[in-house]
Amino acid sequence: MSRMRVEQIFKKYSEQLGFDFKITPHVMRHTFATHLVEKGMDLRYVQELLGHKKINSTGIYTNPSEEYRKGRVIMVDKYWVLKNDSIDKESLEIVNDYLLSKKAAKLAETTVTRSKREIEIFLLDCGKPIKELTKEDVLSYINTSMKGLKEKSVRCKISFLDCLFKFCLFEGHIDKKLIKSRWKPKLPKSLPKYLEKQEQAKLKLKANEAGLRNELIYELFRSTGCRRSEIWGLRR
Repeated sequence: MSRMRVEQIFKKYSEQLGFDFKITPHVMRHTFATHLVEKGMDLRYVQELLGHKKINSTGIYTNPSEEYRKGRVIMVDKYWVLKNDSIDKESLEIVNDYLLSKKAAKLAETTVTRSKREIEIFLLDCGKPIKELTKEDVLSYINTSMKGLKEKSVRCKISFLDCLFKFCLFEGHIDKKLIKSRWKPKLPKSLPKYLEKQEQAKLKLKANEAGLRNELIYELFRSTGCRRSEIWGLRR
């Protein structure tokens, strides 16, 4: 594909989306770099990815603000860091060590952020340092703050706290478990999803339109009930 063709594609998208500026491959490169910096990536690493010889070029390129032009890199808040002056310093350090371990384990940003929020609410509600918490404190919080919530939501909230306490137990911040398994509500097993006859007919039609290979794959799954891994094993 030629350079002109690529530019034509982006131009078409600009018009269709109603943007008041022209999308170009360079704009996409700029976007890539800017979002890396916004997420907290080290500027030196961004420099290496972009192939810049000088760090100043990266600073200007990734963010057109005056702060960058003057050589001052804007620090982006780290989503895994909990900041709250109402929580004691030692507990904050423990929580942030825990959240950092979750980020290092490559958990999704939304998961880490949700965990941070649930832990913050819990600590503010209890008003006690982590090292002074008891099972009674945790159970009281569960019974009062989670009253009326759906079983799935309660189980999720308890799981966030349980993961923190297991980390604290492993690191020696506490000397016993603070959550009992029976406190988590059991969820009813959901029935497996299946296709009605009308849905099967639509899927078969789509498979037929895509060609013989897709048609055969559909028929194989429909008529044998085999697992995906078993299909994959046929290639060997």
